[in-house]
Amino acid sequence: LRFLKESRAITGDNPLSGRNTFLQGITYRDLGELEESVRWLENSLTAGLSGVAAAEAHQVLTDLYASLGWERGIEVYDRAIKRNPQDTGSYYNRGLAYFDRGQYKQAIRDFDMAIWHVNNDWRYYNSRAQAVFKLGKKSAVLDYTAAIRLNPTNSELYVGRARASHLQEGKFEEAIQSLDQAIRLNPQSSEAYAYRAKVYIALGEPEQVIQDLSQSIRLGAYHKQIYVDRA
Repeated sequence: LRFLKESRAITGDNPLSGRNTFLQGITYRDLGELEESVRWLENSLTAGLSGVAAAEAHQVLTDLYASLGWERGIEVYDRAIKRNPQDTGSYYNRGLAYFDRGQYKQAIRDFDMAIWHVNNDWRYYNSRAQAVFKLGKKSAVLDYTAAIRLNPTNSELYVGRARASHLQEGKFEEAIQSLDQAIRLNPQSSEAYAYRAKVYIALGEPEQVIQDLSQSIRLGAYHKQIYVDRA
């Protein structure tokens, strides 16, 4: 912090410029002063921070809000979007805030806007898929597939698609295929084994159920229902 103040004194930079408030926020984050970090990073976006620094500010705020709570984030992103209607990161993060509050329709609208501005970010499709799934809509599978196309090595996306295929469309074989791929990508995924066992229960294959649940337990799964299902 002292270095930043000395730097501003030498360069004559406005201490409340987007760049300086961003650096202040990052410094407070590194010091573990999370509330102060949020305040300064929010100020940096309000001050018109742009480019790579804005993208980093959005990512850091996403992590901080997830830790501290999303309530204040909506107001911040409202202001950022009013200032710059092309601010994709603000639409996405406001969508995450709405999702956290269970306001899935509002979240989907914001994820729609983020995708409209930038259609090659897997996170946007993944988040929209989760919100759509919460509302019980079948288009969740399409969004998970779009996310997989952009990030084909992320095993969690295949688990999400399997869940949508199984619960919303009743396509058990497709769910198994997605879970097989999830396990190939991440053999340590207890979630993938546990969920594949659920699909095998629906298919009436008890030996596969026992095998997958046992593996899930070996990998650290501890949910009571897993032991009940295996029994």
